[in-house]
Amino acid sequence: MGQRGNYVIKSNAKTQIYYTHWRSIHVADDLMLGPEKYIEFIQGFEKRTYLTSEPWIESCVHIDIDTKSLLFWEGEDLTLTSVRRRYMELLKQLWKGWSVQYAVQEMYDIEAKMNIQYAIEQEYDYEYDVTLEDFKNEEVDDYETCIIVYIKDGNVQVKCSYDYDVQEFIFFGTQILEILNQRPTFDISEHFEKDVQDVMVIDCDQRKLIINYVHGGFKEKLANVWKDWSIDVGDYGYISILEKAGIDTAKLKMTAAEVEQQILKILHKDDTFDPKSFAENIMKKDDTAKFHPSFFENRKPSQTN
Repeated sequence: MGQRGNYVIKSNAKTQIYYTHWRSIHVADDLMLGPEKYIEFIQGFEKRTYLTSEPWIESCVHIDIDTKSLLFWEGEDLTLTSVRRRYMELLKQLWKGWSVQYAVQEMYDIEAKMNIQYAIEQEYDYEYDVTLEDFKNEEVDDYETCIIVYIKDGNVQVKCSYDYDVQEFIFFGTQILEILNQRPTFDISEHFEKDVQDVMVIDCDQRKLIINYVHGGFKEKLANVWKDWSIDVGDYGYISILEKAGIDTAKLKMTAAEVEQQILKILHKDDTFDPKSFAENIMKKDDTAKFHPSFFENRKPSQTN
């Protein structure tokens, strides 16, 4: 139980990893402290010699003080393309003089920055109780679970899975192509940015997959079943994926007002959670419950003021 993440600080060619049990959901608002206050803040967390493993890690921030570079990812506030783009504009103003990047490929980007192997060593279960026949025979519904941009012979079509997330059917490999050939297309004009998360591109002409999903080992396992295909995985966001497929997104994007509203929510996020009170409530229901010391971490930015 928690929102686990890591902070990594490189300084004078030395790297130190820090662990947070609760603040992964606050990465976006905490970074708005600016470099000096933020670095001071995260240096107060528990020091560790290793990164949190999948699937428990929910964010990671890498700061290289020597080169003034910031690289990070999180899964709470910045999944929408338009919100992330506006947020990054504001963040770069606060981190003036720094290279500021979002780690779209999450731990693949972090491991490259740290020059380590991480993703391929993670044990992540990609086994699902879904058969190829299930995928073939799913019924048309009013709600689409995964939007699939399907490109073949130069034609760009939008298809979908009504019942299954991308990770539930993509490991059937090229067997799904004939099924998708037969599947009807649908109008994407009513599928707006704020309503869609699961999206991918299957480009048969270029033999390329682009998938808005990333976890340790996912890309490597896909390569075993999509042989000789180019595979691009990452937390790109709906709009970015459509743009990569050449689809006009002007009428699908969030409005500027909607984006600013989301930014304000990030900047004024509730930060009153108290793990001690939470534990006390759990104990009232189960007096045998045990808690790791890290459960009671309650460090907040106000402590750096």
